Amino acid sequence: MPPPIPASAPLPDLTARTSETLFAHRITETETISFDAASGSIRARRTRQLDALRLADEPVAVADPEAAAPLLAEAAARRGLDLLPRSREQKAWRARANFLRQTPGDDWPDLTAEAPASSVADWLAPALFGLTRLSEITGEQLRTALDLLLPYGRRQDIEALLPSHFTAPTGNAVPIDYSAEGGPAIEIRVRELFGLTRHPTIANGRIRLLLILLSPAHRPIQTTRDLPGFWSGSRADVAKDLKGRYPRHPRPEDPASGNADCKGQAKRHVSPDKQKPRAHTRGFASHPGTFMPLAKTPTPPH
Repeated sequence: MPPPIPASAPLPDLTARTSETLFAHRITETETISFDAASGSIRARRTRQLDALRLADEPVAVADPEAAAPLLAEAAARRGLDLLPRSREQKAWRARANFLRQTPGDDWPDLTAEAPASSVADWLAPALFGLTRLSEITGEQLRTALDLLLPYGRRQDIEALLPSHFTAPTGNAVPIDYSAEGGPAIEIRVRELFGLTRHPTIANGRIRLLLILLSPAHRPIQTTRDLPGFWSGSRADVAKDLKGRYPRHPRPEDPASGNADCKGQAKRHVSPDKQKPRAHTRGFASHPGTFMPLAKTPTPPH
């Protein structure tokens, strides 16, 4: 058996076809894939070698999507989850999942920006099957990955423990910010809380929401985690301060038993048979038939 040909040896004076015919049993062909940071994509190359001597090295199409997906997912994770395209709803959902992960007694996946790239690749890779470029990743792939990561039952747990919105006594759904620096928080106008005697909570009453109280002009005026204490304490000073700037807005003597208001004006019930279409005003189209009877104030959440 002839000795192996070293990589530095010159090619024999034979045509490529003849050499491959004579040494076919010693020629190997290998295809490798890797992530190319410069192009942000998965690249594949095919090499053919005669012992240590490289006969060919050329780029080829990526033919193994199962091998490409984990590489692309790990590259995306190293780049940072915060840079992936996401909808506002997906950002809020991820913030809730991350907050729930901090709750002792349960095991939730790490969806933070500091999560190890290898762990992110484990749950992100299945949604990237068939993709080869970072630029091809959209919010749709991220949604698929999150759905696979947390099946329906666990998503229901999130909804039960950490709702996406707080329902005010007015009936308005106010989004809860789970990524707020001081913990889960809502921004809400004071008058929308009239009639509420208990402080809003989440996680089965274990966590109090941080209330960022707003003026009628939606400007922050105070924060609290004790709504009853605010009603009986500093609310009087706040009401005096707002009275001069917003004289037409309601200021009940006992806000804990008052009626919540979302518009700042008295509401008058109009029976359906007497309702009239809105008159057309500049900038707003008329929508006949959209008037609704005045609903009762919902029972304050406990």
